[in-house]
Amino acid sequence: MILTEIRKRFWIIRARQTIKSLISKCVTCKKLRGKPGQEMFAPLPKNRILISNPFENTGVDFAGPLYVLNENDEQKKSYLMLLTCAATRAVHLELVLDLSTESCIRAFRRFISRRGVPTTLFSDNAKTFKRASLELSKLYENLHNEEVSNFSTKHRIGWKFIVERAAWWGGFWERLIKTVKDCLKVALGKSRVNIDELQTILTEIEATVNARPLTYIDNDKDNLSILSPSSFLLKCERQCVLPEKWSTDYLQQLRTAHVNSWDPQTKMFNVGDIVLLHDQNAPRLSWKMVRIPQAYPGRDNRIRACEVQLPNRILLRRPVQLLYPLEIPIAAREDMDNSD
Repeated sequence: MILTEIRKRFWIIRARQTIKSLISKCVTCKKLRGKPGQEMFAPLPKNRILISNPFENTGVDFAGPLYVLNENDEQKKSYLMLLTCAATRAVHLELVLDLSTESCIRAFRRFISRRGVPTTLFSDNAKTFKRASLELSKLYENLHNEEVSNFSTKHRIGWKFIVERAAWWGGFWERLIKTVKDCLKVALGKSRVNIDELQTILTEIEATVNARPLTYIDNDKDNLSILSPSSFLLKCERQCVLPEKWSTDYLQQLRTAHVNSWDPQTKMFNVGDIVLLHDQNAPRLSWKMVRIPQAYPGRDNRIRACEVQLPNRILLRRPVQLLYPLEIPIAAREDMDNSD
């Protein structure tokens, strides 16, 4: 439309390129139609591809509420605590009666009693997990017995939180939350069950999910072995399955097929940039313009999250997908200058 109106009176050489260059620098246009930050897919972390014991690196999350009947035949809320292994994709389900820190700790104690002590826990930024992480760290600090202290030092658990409002960073446990929810819908429907019945159902769902195949099942009659999370949990199968089939079949299927059209030198965000901060509770024209005082690169040195400073000086950490650039990246700016 702009080109049409201009050509009613003038004929400008390379008009389209000039108009696009001017529009791309317009802050108002970026506020209305700008796209959020994007980056190429990051490589899988080491805890997803290295051979390790089941649940050595574990993701944890809550789901619910689930309604159970008490002694008076009244419905009461309960919650599901899901723990999943980052490498073997096995799941462990625990029923907790509330979201308090004490219930979280007790459920975790039951988990490590049956599955062993993990090296690292990954979770979102729920307050329950933050509080539990603080109490666990204090517990380790207060162990004065030399034998117990040596054991805790050797088996210390690291607790890592993903960036706030970036649920996709925890995709390897969020995907299994959906799988378990689908199983619960089929198993329960509209039935009313008590705690004992629900615990039984959850245990059966855990076994079913852990029996799912991890690799493609072909029609070769000579290849009847199926790799599943249960293969790693059953001691009799682990020795023959873990080193070979997991490495040759499962890891090969984890490669993401996509066209890599990204320029490795291009950065969408830099320290000092002014960006628009996504706010799902406000219209786009009311989103705040914030400054980036610090950027956080991932393992591949691509910017995955940024610290932003609000007008009231409060600092927040947000993923790049919630930030809308208002400035042109340096590499793109140079390309436009060269095209002129």
